[in-house]
Amino acid sequence: MEALKEEIKAEAYAIESNVETLVETTPTSSLILPILVTLLLILIGGFLMKRHSLISSNKRSFVICGLQGSGKTNLFHLLTKGKLPVLTVSTLEPGKGELKLSEEYSNQKTFQDIEILDFPANPKLKTLYLTPHLHANLNSVQGIIYIIDSSNFDTKSCHQAAEDLLELMNITEGKPNGVDILVFANKNDLFTSKKSSKIKEMLEAEVSKIYQLKLRGLSKVDLAGKDGGEEDNDNLDLATKDGKFEFQQLEGNVDFAQGNIFKDKWSMIVDWMYEKIVN
Repeated sequence: MEALKEEIKAEAYAIESNVETLVETTPTSSLILPILVTLLLILIGGFLMKRHSLISSNKRSFVICGLQGSGKTNLFHLLTKGKLPVLTVSTLEPGKGELKLSEEYSNQKTFQDIEILDFPANPKLKTLYLTPHLHANLNSVQGIIYIIDSSNFDTKSCHQAAEDLLELMNITEGKPNGVDILVFANKNDLFTSKKSSKIKEMLEAEVSKIYQLKLRGLSKVDLAGKDGGEEDNDNLDLATKDGKFEFQQLEGNVDFAQGNIFKDKWSMIVDWMYEKIVN
């Protein structure tokens, strides 16, 4: 939330500077100047208010995130509208909706105050939206669903997923008992797909590599006499044994599941959510 306040201040300062420049370069007799300034302030204010409402939530929520093209926005539509969208495009801002499930679950009071939040996969947009949201609303997050495309899970996507999960866990492990995460391997019935057990093994190895490199970088900074970078990284120390990271050593549970959102093979996600809500 502090980051959002600072950004609003920065936006306000930029607007003020632009307005002052406009005033200095425009004749005082012009009638269009105050109209332009008013419209500009309304547009910027509306954008900031909308963004604030998207990343703030007072309800219990599940966060959906993951790699680009993994099917995460399709899952968001299934959970909030009960059906797949006709067309999906890359998400540019968070999506928010109420959880809507089949009759088997819909009458249960435990589901009636649950929100689903879908965050963009673009790295810069994750920094803009997801990270501030988790820092400000971690206590209301029931769980995080991280989606990957298991039919196209290569070295590059494994590295990106490991980076994402490392950043998430640095935040979630700061909460007592952590926050549970479900890594869902989508499109798992395709010929080129990797099993969730293999994906877990690859991710643990990649997280170990990245985490150790970051720790070495922080040590060099400390030895140079600069401000240390302990911060969130200490949250993962206990999950690393003999230099090897293991999901099972975390405070929060990290579960792995597989299926295909596009072929109605995702009931394990709902079962996992139900477990997190009632426990």
